[in-house]
Amino acid sequence: GDMALELNPENTNALYLMTELYDILDDGERSAFYFGELANLNPELKSLEIIKLYDMKKYKELIETFEEGKADGIFNSALEDELFNSIIGMSYFHLKQPYNSLKFLIYSDKLKGEMGKKATIAKNYFDLYEFNKAYKYLKEGLEMEPLNYSLLFLMVETNYFRKEYIQAIEYANTILKNYENEDIYRVLA
Repeated sequence: GDMALELNPENTNALYLMTELYDILDDGERSAFYFGELANLNPELKSLEIIKLYDMKKYKELIETFEEGKADGIFNSALEDELFNSIIGMSYFHLKQPYNSLKFLIYSDKLKGEMGKKATIAKNYFDLYEFNKAYKYLKEGLEMEPLNYSLLFLMVETNYFRKEYIQAIEYANTILKNYENEDIYRVLA
């Protein structure tokens, strides 16, 4: 592979082979490098590069790749996809950029509502002190999974900040009935 790329750095077969070989060797860094080179030659592969970077938890690099490709119009069709929007939104979430995260996660949630997305949307709104909006998504998430500990705990805190103390206590009691948790006693107090 190295020799083929030395002769022709744009040899797509060699780049693909190097990506696959480094995946087999469990070297995600090098695999991503060669896949990035391959995607630069074939822009239609950029969406797959985004997924590869997400799997490697390289959120900053993913967003840089996304922003560059978006400016060039490479991701126009991918931006209609639920999973692609979810990956972009989650990457912004991990980078602690709630406004950017919300843009993509809300659109993804409209295409396909899932409890995990609703929870992340609620966390973004909670971080932005928009507790009524957080409450809305937490409520929708709990309709899908009524005893989800993370949702219940965030619902307790959200209701506390909404000054809905009785609701906060009710959700806290639900946690106490179903989970052992010392933190909930602090919130109840």
